[in-house]
Amino acid sequence: MVRLIVVAILLSSSSVHAQEKKPRIRVGKDTTVFLGPLNDSGYVDFAAALDQRMKKGVTPATNANAELRKLLGFEGISSKYTSEYFAALGIPVPDADEQFYVPMTNRNELDSATNRPWKVEELPDAAEWLERNNQLLAKVRSAVARPHYYTPLVPQDGRVMEILLPDIQHSREFARLLAADAMLSLESGDEAGALDNSLAMYRLSSHVGNGWTLIELLVSYAIRRMALNVEIEYLQSVQPSAAKRKFWQRKLKSVPKLRTVSESVDIGERFTLLDIVSAVAQNADTSMIGGMLGEEIPDLTAAEALLLKVRLNKPAFDFNRIMIATNKHCDQMVAVLKIADPEKRKAGFELIRKRQLMAKEGVKRIKSLGTLTDRELEQVGIDFIVGLASPSIERVREAELKMQGQQDVVDIAWALSAWSAAGNQWPTELSELVPKYLPSVPNNRLTNKPVRYAVDGKSCELLGPAEDFRIVLTQE
Repeated sequence: MVRLIVVAILLSSSSVHAQEKKPRIRVGKDTTVFLGPLNDSGYVDFAAALDQRMKKGVTPATNANAELRKLLGFEGISSKYTSEYFAALGIPVPDADEQFYVPMTNRNELDSATNRPWKVEELPDAAEWLERNNQLLAKVRSAVARPHYYTPLVPQDGRVMEILLPDIQHSREFARLLAADAMLSLESGDEAGALDNSLAMYRLSSHVGNGWTLIELLVSYAIRRMALNVEIEYLQSVQPSAAKRKFWQRKLKSVPKLRTVSESVDIGERFTLLDIVSAVAQNADTSMIGGMLGEEIPDLTAAEALLLKVRLNKPAFDFNRIMIATNKHCDQMVAVLKIADPEKRKAGFELIRKRQLMAKEGVKRIKSLGTLTDRELEQVGIDFIVGLASPSIERVREAELKMQGQQDVVDIAWALSAWSAAGNQWPTELSELVPKYLPSVPNNRLTNKPVRYAVDGKSCELLGPAEDFRIVLTQE
């Protein structure tokens, strides 16, 4: 067998070197989607294309992250990329002796300070942490009010999947800072200050979520939940009038629209998968493939890996077919993510799961590499890419619906508070709020069933979209 492999390698290598090197992937809407920029070998540079898309229309003066990064200094950025990163942001490299954000070390007090109203004497470490970062708070609020948010995409090896995301977790730190200050403001009666911080968290959430990865979306949902928690505590302690509600709604209209999961998959997932195919086409890099196949093909030998590299180098191997199939699979994921009906969406995800399981089985045919035709090997390549596609998109879509449903319930709570502030007893049904206080009563986004609402004497309770989200309002 080894002799046959060596002979095949020698024959294939001689034919490859006799061919003039030219791009193996055709640039087009059905293959690369983006037509440039191109690298020196004539392939689309997907990392550069993604970076161009994310920074379009952004300037240092409109970029919230350009200002936020000044508060972090070099935190999270490798010294290897420091100059490149700050140059891309369009700001000077900060001096090491400047005042930067100081993290909170007492996590127990941090959790308490960000989840409920509190007093300085109750949480002394949290109070000291806020005091040390007091000057930064105003700068954070000012920064997130900017219309754009751009993080330079600095790939370690020129590949999309190697792009660093140094600012994600730090955005959560800024959100915790705002949340803690908001809860302290509520306890001291500074309602306006609390809502200003909540608004800043809304804006930060949208900025982070308008990145290109599902990870950024999930972090944005966590930040949005912090903002909602502040609103809930406010609503449970104060009964704002209809006028205050309208004022708050006008404020929220200034918040940038949050990217959807389908939009994120259409950008980030597609760019990543197409870039992987392009990387293999340019280098026939089986080390990348071997690493990704490790779980599926644990016993791929060195000889088989070498033969695979030769087969991929053959001009007859059609990478365009894999690119087209990759786009079709991304289109299918995006289409399912957009389905509104929960049952139909669930059925769509089930079909995707089955396709991915079949793909992972199909990849195992690579162990019969010596007998596969070029077309069959291309199908293995397609299966490889389909199997790589994120299996978590259904969970992220549920997280998106949960976050949107929480926002719906908070909006209903605002309407109930305005109703109560007008001197009314709690309505028996939420439909009584329509049309004066609500244009319509939204359903639970996860189940498409009515939002759970109950009245118990002087109190009313809202539940949903899941059991862990509960708002209780009480009349005096």
